[in-house]
Amino acid sequence: MLKRAFLGIGAAAIILGIHLSAAPEALSQFPEFMMPDPTIWTGKITVTRNGAAHRNKSKTDDGGGSAKDVYKRTVNEKLVLEICGPAEALYVKKVKHSLSDISESEVASQADETTCPLTPEQMKHTSLYRSKHFKPEKKSPGNSHSKLEREKLTLYVNPETPMREGGSTSIQKMPGGKYYIFGTHQWHIKKEASSVDETRYVCTGDVKRTESHWNTVDIGGKGNINRTSSGEGANEHSVITVTTPPLPHLFGMHGEGIFNKKKLNGSRSQGEIKGRDEGDYSEKINANWDLKGKSPCKDVLNRLWFALDAAEAYADPTLREFADSGSQSSSQATSEYEANISDRIQRIRTGKPFPRPGQGSDGDGGVSNEMGVDKNCNLDPVSRDEFEKEQRESCQHPIIFRATLHHENRHIKQCWEDKTRYNGGAAARGQAEVSAYLAEAKKLLGWLDDYCKGEGLDLTGQRARLKRLTALKAGWRD
Repeated sequence: MLKRAFLGIGAAAIILGIHLSAAPEALSQFPEFMMPDPTIWTGKITVTRNGAAHRNKSKTDDGGGSAKDVYKRTVNEKLVLEICGPAEALYVKKVKHSLSDISESEVASQADETTCPLTPEQMKHTSLYRSKHFKPEKKSPGNSHSKLEREKLTLYVNPETPMREGGSTSIQKMPGGKYYIFGTHQWHIKKEASSVDETRYVCTGDVKRTESHWNTVDIGGKGNINRTSSGEGANEHSVITVTTPPLPHLFGMHGEGIFNKKKLNGSRSQGEIKGRDEGDYSEKINANWDLKGKSPCKDVLNRLWFALDAAEAYADPTLREFADSGSQSSSQATSEYEANISDRIQRIRTGKPFPRPGQGSDGDGGVSNEMGVDKNCNLDPVSRDEFEKEQRESCQHPIIFRATLHHENRHIKQCWEDKTRYNGGAAARGQAEVSAYLAEAKKLLGWLDDYCKGEGLDLTGQRARLKRLTALKAGWRD
């Protein structure tokens, strides 16, 4: 299997924005604010939500009855998104999201007295007879009713699904030098709740009671409602149990400001709830962001240098002949050839030999990741996805991944052209890699020309070297 090593570059990520691959003449037709900005942003977006209620009302009516209404609620929610990458491909590296929403309410009423109804036997008589012979019984204190509710909302935690996967951010340049920034986290809530609703009838001694309990099962579990009861009528006792999967929860922010390639920071209110009366629930949501910008041009240039160094090493006929002339097996010869190539690349870059295992690495000569095309001309999707993920996590510009993918697509084409030759010895390996690395270098150089004109980079040497290596005709079709 022919694998290309991503040497010396912290790997990871690709968002294939077609507009970024447009030809320079096409890019020049976009208004300035629509031009893709290559700046790599790193920093944090923070959103906080704080709310509270404390209502405690009671009253007594003219007849001596009483009522009370108590409500307490405390909400504290905080979201921190750690992000990096260019505006069109921002990556959420880490999410810190916490939520505590606890509420309790109690409503109760107590009648001063209750007039009890006549018995069924007494009701058999006429109303005139009843009024003369039966005096309704009155009991004090009278009937009462109460309802107590408690609820607790927290974030659902699933060890198998990192919170980072629910995060999303974007930065959009707008006309007039402005920008918009967005950050959200879509997750789930775990709900725990209970309530007791009770009515007491003083004349009969009956108590009607209904309990409710709400629990949350894991994602993928089934919701269910179960009811059990005993007694009947005014003496019924019921228990209702509700289980549901975690509830969807979206929390986020939006902001705006004047675009600056060095930093984007600011703060903005995201909304407010004001209680109408004293003690009613009130809430404030605020967001702030602090991002620092860095040009990716030097990283891309470093990758271009490596691609040219690798092409030069693979073009060396001496290394090919040495590998193919020995008595080793094909796999042994290939392994030795690749070791010699790594050594040659390191010498080209630093003037020092490639460190053997256990010696440590000097500079960026070590292999950080691989993505490869197998003997059947297939690009391993697992290695591709891991490579993409690692590049995003290392905050590299997606052009590095796109150029790497362009390299591997060249290998796929070579393999389909001549599978036997593609899977041959060191000579074929060297030719295949020379062509692939030169294709990668051309893509990187084109990107640097389009997006790094104001960075003061002198690409004259890289252009001349690319031209010289191409003229060697040491590649696949040469």
